[in-house]
Amino acid sequence: MSSKLRSRTLVTEPMANADDRFSITHRQELLPNFEQVKLAKAKVGIIGAGGLGAIEIYEPDVAEPSNLHRQLYYPKDTFKPKAFQIIKNIAPHCTGKTRITGFAHRFEELLAAGFEPQVDVLFVGVHNNPGRRIAAAYSYAKNTPLVNVAVDGRAEHAHIMIQETGKACIGCMNPGYLHDRRAPCFVASCIDCLFVADGLALFALTSVLLNRPRNWIFRNVHLAGFMEDAPKWIERKANCPLCSNNRA
Repeated sequence: MSSKLRSRTLVTEPMANADDRFSITHRQELLPNFEQVKLAKAKVGIIGAGGLGAIEIYEPDVAEPSNLHRQLYYPKDTFKPKAFQIIKNIAPHCTGKTRITGFAHRFEELLAAGFEPQVDVLFVGVHNNPGRRIAAAYSYAKNTPLVNVAVDGRAEHAHIMIQETGKACIGCMNPGYLHDRRAPCFVASCIDCLFVADGLALFALTSVLLNRPRNWIFRNVHLAGFMEDAPKWIERKANCPLCSNNRA
């Protein structure tokens, strides 16, 4: 891997726990299939440090004033690399020993430089369909689950898809991802739609990591109610350009 890549890492220490009845994870551990030990060992790669995500972050942009109303950045962070600022802002929220690395590069730049992310699941939350396509193809080839999240230009519609090797990919779900060459950034966005998308995406991530019961790989949510809020399975397409060469 190139020595010119820019990255920073922070490692947090676990909080002291004087009484198990009041531990940070106690309420979650009451849930079926929840295992804090598995989560503590899991590694998640985040492509895009915008309104979504954390742990190993691939993000080339700087924080802008327009990010502040919905993302974990502060005025002091503006015009500095998002990847470096977000890890500092996340670290105080970590209650366990957590290694957080920010790479100030696009995911495809890292791959071209020989970087191989050693993660248990990839999370994609960018307004950049070429980037989605590259991440999805990489994940499929490496047998790494991927959670893809997208919101529309009106900030009222979100969809979440879980891609796993041998099953439908994001190209099977939306062929437009495979043909769209634009990498837009200036789109409408607000925190309400991102909160809904983040909640479903977090459930998707933990269902992959902890094998929580789930009867969907795709969720479609429309805040204004003009489209059906539909959990569903997506069928794999035999001629999909993204996954047809990776038949399992």
